[in-house]
Amino acid sequence: MYQQHITHRNRTAIILLIDGSVSMKARMRINNSPIAMSDVAAMVANFVIDELVERARRNNRVRNYYDIAAIGYSGDGVVSLLPGDGDGLISVDRLVEYMPQPKTYVVEQKTPEGKSVYAHFLLHPWVEPKAKGCTPMYDALVAVKDIVEAWCNDPDNSDSFPPMVLHISNGDCSDAGEEELIEIARRITDTHTRDGNTLLVNLHLSPTNEANDFCNVFPSEATFHSKDPDRIALFKMSSVIPKSLEPAIYDMLHQRYRGPYRAVAFNTSVCEILSIINIGSASINDFRY
Repeated sequence: MYQQHITHRNRTAIILLIDGSVSMKARMRINNSPIAMSDVAAMVANFVIDELVERARRNNRVRNYYDIAAIGYSGDGVVSLLPGDGDGLISVDRLVEYMPQPKTYVVEQKTPEGKSVYAHFLLHPWVEPKAKGCTPMYDALVAVKDIVEAWCNDPDNSDSFPPMVLHISNGDCSDAGEEELIEIARRITDTHTRDGNTLLVNLHLSPTNEANDFCNVFPSEATFHSKDPDRIALFKMSSVIPKSLEPAIYDMLHQRYRGPYRAVAFNTSVCEILSIINIGSASINDFRY
């Protein structure tokens, strides 16, 4: 399980699910910079899409290795954030036809000596920050369930590495309770190809005044301790990390505890988020022609 190499014959799907509700206006601290959570969510999403495009590039041509979707939810409802077909998915080789002009991002960092330095990097703004209205998380998860279910049921995808859903949120939900969220998440992770079940990864963002209360990356049952209902719900919603990925997580996090781990992270740094994404999509690093 979770052993299939991603090729143009055995493709996969990556679905980004992004909270764009008004509560995402709150600021969190990345290194030494206070940044709106909506900006962090867009930055992470844009990094993921850029990275996926580059990993699919061969001889100056982007090959059709996977389908990508970016789904946003906010006071405007549940909407597709990328150009694509009716289901919200677009193949990576078609997506590059719509590539926007790159944008420079600046993040302040502290050196070991305590000096401030500014890191500049380019990303294509596929997804723009948004923070508006209510938080229809349940409706968004239903939309994602429909997308991954249709993709997994397509006979052309039956032998493929299963889809991965990357959900970026502050955990608030305005249209369902904990049990409903856990149930729809289970329906997402019950979808599968012959190579395994769909992986649901939750990245939880907290405003600066809460971030020091709770920081946990890929917790196990032994390391997760919280009384916050939103965090408990996200923990229970998240996939159990496949056994094949446990050693990488153990080494990266220097965990005292062995798995099984949950595919959820609370109040991580940008570096940790990017490491998590690389682990969560490990098979994407290994293409076969």
